[in-house]
Amino acid sequence: MLYCFLGAVLSGSVFGDHCSPIPDTTILSSTGAQCAHIGHVVSRLPYALL
Repeated sequence: MLYCFLGAVLSGSVFGDHCSPIPDTTILSSTGAQCAHIGHVVSRLPYALL
């Protein structure tokens, strides 16, 4: 039961980090790649949803 709980929490946090437009990793990676911030978020959505 503990492994199911930990798996759900970790996968939810990774999904939220990929789909949210405000985490620090998204802002830093779009700034480092010199691309539009929202464009970077939209390009990450298919991978997170898959």
